[in-house]
Amino acid sequence: MTGQRAASEPYTTRFETEVTSVDGRRVWLETSYFYGASDGQPADRGTIGDAAVVDVRLEDGEQVHVLDAEPSFRIGSRVLCSIDWSFRMYCMRAHTASHLLRGAARRCLPLEQGDSIYAGLEIGEDRVAVALETAPLEDEALIELDELVNRAVWESRPVSWERVPISTARERTEICLLYT
Repeated sequence: MTGQRAASEPYTTRFETEVTSVDGRRVWLETSYFYGASDGQPADRGTIGDAAVVDVRLEDGEQVHVLDAEPSFRIGSRVLCSIDWSFRMYCMRAHTASHLLRGAARRCLPLEQGDSIYAGLEIGEDRVAVALETAPLEDEALIELDELVNRAVWESRPVSWERVPISTARERTEICLLYT
């Protein structure tokens, strides 16, 4: 199993699959919808069988599920997996909000030709931090930035994604890349 199915199927929170490898508390699955920590977004939480998932890492393109204790299941076992939906939704919303912030910044902050705005993301238990790297801002620019982000939230604008080459994405004003 390679990649992050969670990104393309974020509403899948229960699934059954086969265990392909076990090494202590580390487990590999034939199919997984757990999100592996990346780009400031934490890993999903949940359960594999009766064991709690405390971390999901991407290693060489493979998802490694780290459990709170050594599992009772073995290689070849079929297991029911469950993802903590409330935590996933919290992370999805925070991730989307960071894109909104960067998109609003692109629209209202002065940029020189070829400049880009860097926004780093860190989603934690109690807070979400977005590091927006810009030139010093006047109060009016901060107010406009705040208004643009809040307007997009209150209007409940649709969110979608498509896979395009990075060079194409950078040219499209309606796309809000988090990392450029």
